[in-house]
Amino acid sequence: MIRLLIVCSYLVESGQIRFILKQPLFFHDMFIAIDAVKVGTMDLLELEIITQYKDVLGAEIFQQTVDLYVEQSDKYINKLEQAISDSSYDAWQDSCHILKSASGNTGLKCVFAKVSELEYSKRSFTEFTIEVEALKVLNQQSISAIKKWLAQ
Repeated sequence: MIRLLIVCSYLVESGQIRFILKQPLFFHDMFIAIDAVKVGTMDLLELEIITQYKDVLGAEIFQQTVDLYVEQSDKYINKLEQAISDSSYDAWQDSCHILKSASGNTGLKCVFAKVSELEYSKRSFTEFTIEVEALKVLNQQSISAIKKWLAQ
């Protein structure tokens, strides 16, 4: 295979994603990382669910739920990275499950779907590294989308 590039981190500026490239990546894996960028803003959210949450809980309480998710999601993703470092499928599954539950309870449907797909996967930890980078982008986009939705 031809090595091309890896998407190792990103910057979000004015709604645009810019990638910082750090190490080689197999060409076919690049699309895993870039797929997260293709999703439309409102496609990231489970609008029916979050509308119900906002109506039942009230805007202020639902905003607190979103704020807590924003605060905690980086910790959950860090635990995924630690599971990769430790080469631990058990820790990977536990961390995926926590992030899956939190994103589902916040109405972030694409994050929920992605983590559901990854939770019981037995891919290589190298592949998980790529998936986590894509997940970071998807998570940031989802957070931006829900904040935008709440501000309406």
